[in-house]
Amino acid sequence: MTSSACGNRFRPFWAGLIAAFALIAWLGNAGSVRAQEPLFGFTAFPYDLTSESEDRVHDIIGRHANFFAIHMDNCLPWAEVIKGEPYPAWMEESWAQVRRRIPAGQTVYLAMTPTHNDRETLAPQCGASEDRPILHPRGVRGKPFDDPAVVAAYIAYLRRNIDMFRPAYVNIGIEVSEMSLRVPAAWPAFERLYLAAVAALKQSHPGVKVGIELGLQSLRDPRVAEQVRPAVEASDFMCLSFYPYAADAAVKLFGAPPLPPPPMQWLEPLDWVRSYTTKPLAMCETGHPTQTADLPNLDVTLPGDVAEQREYVRDLVRIARRDRYLFVVWFITVDYERLMEKLPGAEEWMWIWAYTGLFDSSLKPKPALEEWPLPSR
Repeated sequence: MTSSACGNRFRPFWAGLIAAFALIAWLGNAGSVRAQEPLFGFTAFPYDLTSESEDRVHDIIGRHANFFAIHMDNCLPWAEVIKGEPYPAWMEESWAQVRRRIPAGQTVYLAMTPTHNDRETLAPQCGASEDRPILHPRGVRGKPFDDPAVVAAYIAYLRRNIDMFRPAYVNIGIEVSEMSLRVPAAWPAFERLYLAAVAALKQSHPGVKVGIELGLQSLRDPRVAEQVRPAVEASDFMCLSFYPYAADAAVKLFGAPPLPPPPMQWLEPLDWVRSYTTKPLAMCETGHPTQTADLPNLDVTLPGDVAEQREYVRDLVRIARRDRYLFVVWFITVDYERLMEKLPGAEEWMWIWAYTGLFDSSLKPKPALEEWPLPSR
């Protein structure tokens, strides 16, 4: 799904819950990924403003997933990285919680990005709390992605986080095809940063697989597909971000290529992407809702349907197995309308993923869960 300045992804937006949002908790095969069977998991985003909701989500994930992943894209501690200092206290505390959630011997996936949520500009400097980013430090302020100071700081950030979490897979550019789609002139500088980071990680962490994440719908634009190809081919694997139910909204709001009606809405792109590259694939975030969400301020309707969600999950699992995906991330575990009702001033776009869980807000499994593979032990 494409992103926008007002936000197209559900980002952390209140202090103290970064660990809950950032986590994609999965449980399963220790140490290595099987070539024949993808790993399957969910994010641990809470469905309510309670610690109990975090615990319940992790309990569900423990029974229905087999991988552990961490997703970081709210802000970046540029100043602390440049100075070699500890991260802000709230971040250190939150990430300590993340580390405590990782079961011994589990395969870990870690997603990071140098971009802001708009996928076009430099990530903001983290402030004293997670919801209060501040001005960039002078060393990177106003600099392009390929400025030597930005490159050096981002590589140091990646290395520090890899040492902290010990992942088998890292994604170091989240949904960056949206930059190519909307601001193609910015892509060459990002590509230079990305290629420098890949080369650096190959030297310092040769056992870690390095990937890049692209929106599948935007990647269907021939110009985008051609522009991002060198970065893809320099990667160990290619991550996909795909929310087919939002296809019409992405066309209207961001100029993404149109997709046909379901089920070809997902079958056609998922078949196409295997022919786009021979690199291993991973579905790094996806979903489909069971209820329709109307966003009148954006003049957008996001259709939802119980049977259609089940059909999408069935097809996605089949294709992931056929094309030997490394892993599949279903972005929302439990519907979160209960959470939205408790957030004063919650913005309209935050409803985009509200009904995409494989469990409803009362924790009742939806029919699509029957298509979701149970973890192998």
